[in-house]
Amino acid sequence: MEITRDVVNQWLEQNRRGRDWLAEKCGVGIAAVGHWLNVKGSARPIPAEHQITISTLMDADLAAESEKHDENRLSVVFRDDDFSAVEQAAQIVSTPIKDFIVRSAVHAAKAAMQKAADEAGRERVRKLEAVEPEEDRPAARKDGTGRK
Repeated sequence: MEITRDVVNQWLEQNRRGRDWLAEKCGVGIAAVGHWLNVKGSARPIPAEHQITISTLMDADLAAESEKHDENRLSVVFRDDDFSAVEQAAQIVSTPIKDFIVRSAVHAAKAAMQKAADEAGRERVRKLEAVEPEEDRPAARKDGTGRK
């Protein structure tokens, strides 16, 4: 990839880095970086030695991003009959099998978290009822639906 002013400006912006950071990494003053990356006026070409440094920094960012994505990667091994069932279900809803598996896992995770939250809420209510004196509780109606 050619290291141009536009490429470097975009890379810095995408990675939330400033010209001061780049100047430090290249061992130059911020004014030099400003001259390289200036869109108007006195833009100067980026010297070859600094293009190499910038290219190395960009490659390191790409490698780090790739590693981050690898951390989210998961391999799953199915028994043949289980895979067949998942494959058929994905076909029924016209969804690629990988997308179907991810969506199913996310749906199951959200359902489990909601169930845990509901159970925690019920537990809090039970604890409050255990502390609250009986006479302070609202009286139930004859039909059992709450207050009179």
